[in-house]
Amino acid sequence: MTSLWGVVDDAAREARALMDSGLHRGAVGRAYYAIFTGARALITEQTGLPEGEVRRHAAVHKLFAEHLVHTDLLGAELARGLRQSFNQRAEADYHGSSIAEHEAREAPTLMEVFLSAAAQVRRTPRP
Repeated sequence: MTSLWGVVDDAAREARALMDSGLHRGAVGRAYYAIFTGARALITEQTGLPEGEVRRHAAVHKLFAEHLVHTDLLGAELARGLRQSFNQRAEADYHGSSIAEHEAREAPTLMEVFLSAAAQVRRTPRP
């Protein structure tokens, strides 16, 4: 088991707390990092790659699709969710725009769907 799951749990709790506090931009960012780090953890568990080699955003997105979606462990909608949450986080972090609550709620919702699917993969024995 990878040490990344503790980071995932922290980021998810932070995303929920920020959303509950009305801090939408922060919630979007932490939700993305929960998803991103969860993707990293799944990749390292499925491939045996060291955590240090699975850390760049573009590489994680590519490896996620290659090792988890194209192998039918996870659905393509989760790869789209990973990209969508990345784009939302970039918008919130780099463009300084405020995010409406209804828009911000998408990120934690994607996070919960992703984490639920990740839990299923982790419980499924590898062939």
